[in-house]
Amino acid sequence: MNPVYNGIKDVIAIVLLSAIVASLVTLWANAFLTPTVYEPSTSTTFEPIVPEPTGIYAVDANLSRFADTGWYTLYITGGFDCSRMAVAMWYYFNRTYDIDPLIVLSERHAWLAIPKEAFGNSTYPTWDIGNESYYYVETTVPRVVPYSVVDVYTQMSRNVTVFKHPNDVAGAYSSEFIMTPEIVKFVNVVMNACR
Repeated sequence: MNPVYNGIKDVIAIVLLSAIVASLVTLWANAFLTPTVYEPSTSTTFEPIVPEPTGIYAVDANLSRFADTGWYTLYITGGFDCSRMAVAMWYYFNRTYDIDPLIVLSERHAWLAIPKEAFGNSTYPTWDIGNESYYYVETTVPRVVPYSVVDVYTQMSRNVTVFKHPNDVAGAYSSEFIMTPEIVKFVNVVMNACR
């Protein structure tokens, strides 16, 4: 064979191979190295999709509105205190969720117990009263009782009396659970503002 012919054939092969490699490099660079140009968004705000809370989480979210309006600042020892706040919240749960929570009365404090069955499972702690599980609601704040204070409520729950209705409260503390017309009017105004 002619050495000139072999030389030309080798040059052509190298040129073709170089062209193929150059094309592949260009394609790869365009596909992976060239930054994507994004069109500017017509929206100036980002609104994440946040699911609406359900079950006991929705209850706690609704209760937070009371806290946001300063409910806890209304506490008055011997007036609108934990016992009357418990009664006010009892009526709130009765009207809003169509349930009858239990009023839990310890030696020095009162709060509510709402049936777990009505609101489903959650990460909130529950306490057993009789054969049922309940979430506790601290009515002076008001919020569903979280695990961070579970020991406090477990300790207070060791010697409690439970009532199904505010009118059932008897004994030395019964007068503290009476809702006077002034308190009922006040509670209605606050509750309507929190809906």
